[in-house]
Amino acid sequence: FFLLPTNPQTAHANPSTTMADFTIQNLATAEDAFEEADEGYSSRITVSIQQRTGRKSTTLIEGLDPEFNFNKILKYMRKNFRCNGAVVKSKTGEEIILLQGNQGDDVISFMVDMNICKKEQIIRKGI
Repeated sequence: FFLLPTNPQTAHANPSTTMADFTIQNLATAEDAFEEADEGYSSRITVSIQQRTGRKSTTLIEGLDPEFNFNKILKYMRKNFRCNGAVVKSKTGEEIILLQGNQGDDVISFMVDMNICKKEQIIRKGI
């Protein structure tokens, strides 16, 4: 936003102009300030990689829509990524897919290729 003087002739001539003499221009529109930031995404998916001990790590996938069959997705990921995994419940009751190892890149490409979500929806945390 930017401020414009209500009376341009007196604003430059009078050095004691106060903030009351200005109007805010972009508040005149009815657009939502956060509308373009969301772009219609209903949820964000978080892929986080947590370090365990030494070289060992785990990959967590949170925020998936509950209508998905988590066990089918997990079965495909375990087979193709050659790792073990489980579907666990978080403290909030949300289901999380837990995979062994650093599978972040594979998970992101899988979810985009299978049209589970768009790449812009995915937030990657960790390593």
